[in-house]
Amino acid sequence: MSGPALRLVSASDRPACPDALILAPEDWSDVPDALIPVRPLGSSGPEGGARAAKRETQFIKGPLPLGWVAKAARAGHPHALPVLLALRYKTDTLRQPWVKPPAAVLRLLGVDKDARSRAIAALERAGLVQVQRRRGRPPLVRLVPWAPRPSGGEPEGGADAAG
Repeated sequence: MSGPALRLVSASDRPACPDALILAPEDWSDVPDALIPVRPLGSSGPEGGARAAKRETQFIKGPLPLGWVAKAARAGHPHALPVLLALRYKTDTLRQPWVKPPAAVLRLLGVDKDARSRAIAALERAGLVQVQRRRGRPPLVRLVPWAPRPSGGEPEGGADAAG
């Protein structure tokens, strides 16, 4: 008999019945990949449940000045506040002033790429962020520091917002 030797392999721990048996070669090296039986396993990749659950339990570090939040809410785009909060989250997490907008957090907040770009532009016009645009890449964004105006009106830029 030519070819690899075959042996019986049970498909489960239950007693073998003819439907639960398959023939398997002792050496799989000569078997084409398409004929090797496989079963999918759960993913622990970026879309896996463990990473998503961890992301949902994380938080944005405060304090968040109310004037800063209000200015973002009035920045002229409905997604400006969620984008600003996502940027604050990433800035605090990485402890770096210039960050890329966090795609996973923005997806969690319901913000797509186009809305992200328009919201960042609105935040830039409002004076809440500085942006370094890069062709074909996500922009680098820096939160402008925030502090209340000494005259008592609406707050202007200062040290409180960027951490």
